[in-house]
This record gives sequence, structure tokens and C-alpha cells, in this order.
Amino acid sequence: MRLAALLLLCAPALAQSDADTALERLLADEFESMMRTWPRWASERGDPRFDDQLEDLSEQARLDRLEHTALRRKALADIDVAKLSERNRANFALFDYERALRLSNARFHPEQTPVSQQNGPQIGLPQMASQLNIKTPEQFANFFTRLEAVPTLVDQYIANLRAGLAACRVPPRL
Repeated sequence: MRLAALLLLCAPALAQSDADTALERLLADEFESMMRTWPRWASERGDPRFDDQLEDLSEQARLDRLEHTALRRKALADIDVAKLSERNRANFALFDYERALRLSNARFHPEQTPVSQQNGPQIGLPQMASQLNIKTPEQFANFFTRLEAVPTLVDQYIANLRAGLAACRVPPRL
């Protein structure tokens, strides 16, 4: 009898609409995409699959990320919000807001001012080793492969900074 009551209480939570399923799949796909796109972020969260990689900050990668964001927003538009659970309505609103903000902010080219006293390669790159749990030869090999990619990443930072200088996107003089 208690089991039947418990099942009746849990049944609404277990039954999901197609809209809920679609949104949760989209959120899971986006999380996976973020792990691939930002491998240091993935490593910080304990996902070792990308420990041998660094992010791609090239102009083409930036354009690809913007296109990906626009496609995610379009996929959201295909989900019927009225059929979402209350929890997923909030998830939908936050996910849509973040995507809209990302697309809107792209016009300011934040990638062209990636260095400050609190952020940039001078902060993040030296911290890479402490963000990994390196214990095996394979983990060491992955870390060394990541280190070999540092010059390319630094070149991408420099290219973005030069583009920012050319567009007069520089911090204010104090």
C-alpha cells in the first residue's frame, strides 16, 4: 500500500512531456558541446576526455560558436513552452536568455579584449597543472600535449588583441 502511494506521488515527476524531453536533451547536448569547446573548463570539472586539448580562439572558431548559439536558439523556438514542467519553464527561460545575451553581446567583440589584471592567458595557463589530477603516464602525456598547444593559443590571443587594437577596443586609460 505504501509503495502504491509513493508511486502515485512520484508519477507526475516521472511522466515527462515531449517538450520536457526535448529541452532536457538540448541542455545535455549543450553541456557536452561546452565541454568540447572549452576543454580546460571540462578538465576543471573532472572530465578527462579533453585533457590533451586547449580551446580554439581563432576567428573561425568564434564564428562557429556564434552559429552554434543561433542554432540552439532556433531549436528552443521549436519547443512548446506551455507543455513544459514548471522547472523546465525556468530552465527554458534561462537558457534562452543566455543565448540571446551571447548573440547580442557578440557585436562588442569581447574576444578582442581578452586580457585584464584578473583574466587572460597570464592567469589561466599557469594554473593548468593544478586543475588536473595527474597520476598516470597517460595523464602526463595528455598534459604535455596540452602544453604543446600553448603557443597556438597565445598566437590566437595576440591575433585577437591586434584585431581589438585595430578596432580601437582597448581598456580606458586611468
